[in-house]
Amino acid sequence: LPMGSGAPRELVEGVRDADWAPNGEEVAILRTVDGRERLQFPIGKDLHLPSGFFGNLRVSPKGDLVAVSEHPILLDFRGGIAVVDLQGKKTTLAEGFEDVGRVAWSPDGKEVWFSAAFGAGAADHTIFAVTLDGKRRQLVSGPGHFALQDVSPDGELLVAHGMRRPVIVARAAASAEEVELGWLDYSILADISADGRRILFAEQAVGGGPGYAVYTRNTDGSPAVRLGKGDAHSLSNNGRWALAHDMTTHTLQLLPTGPGQPR
Repeated sequence: LPMGSGAPRELVEGVRDADWAPNGEEVAILRTVDGRERLQFPIGKDLHLPSGFFGNLRVSPKGDLVAVSEHPILLDFRGGIAVVDLQGKKTTLAEGFEDVGRVAWSPDGKEVWFSAAFGAGAADHTIFAVTLDGKRRQLVSGPGHFALQDVSPDGELLVAHGMRRPVIVARAAASAEEVELGWLDYSILADISADGRRILFAEQAVGGGPGYAVYTRNTDGSPAVRLGKGDAHSLSNNGRWALAHDMTTHTLQLLPTGPGQPR
């Protein structure tokens, strides 16, 4: 889209994130082709294919590196920060975060700045900086969620601040009242039984502990039942099993919703 006037022009499809190179001519993109995500820089040149996925990207002030948030498990935002050079070599700078947000470069290009949650079961973000040799420091922290958006040329940060707390709400067909069904501090709904009487969800913050925890709860608001560790996916048709992803071993498990042993 020209800055003066005119209509937008489509460049490429299947793009999830993009950033201009400092020359103002080339663009780095995260693009899905044939079901596989890839980092392209410039457009059309596959620079790197992540084993999981990259959350977002920023080109360095010199145009010689692309900073990315990297996540080993699809659709899960745990992971770390990496840079990819123009030959496609990826170097991980920081890892082990429970949730990773956006990345940016310091004005001098010597650090990658990013927002992330650190510590078992953490949900709210702190803003960190990491050097190209992996030395990390803390930039902004406090109560609530600090989400980095951008960095100005003189080093000022644009930050979104607030509270992140998901809510699960249900209303039975015969009822005019809604029931709040969240349990601890970060309840993520996964499934509802065929008869509408039970939900399956995961606790993904402090309450869930490392690797999350799987729960069921009746939609009448009675107390939740913890089934085991992992990320919740779905209930079986008969409601006797819950399918869960073990975040430690990267395996699928069947957790009994009543008596029985996990499989």
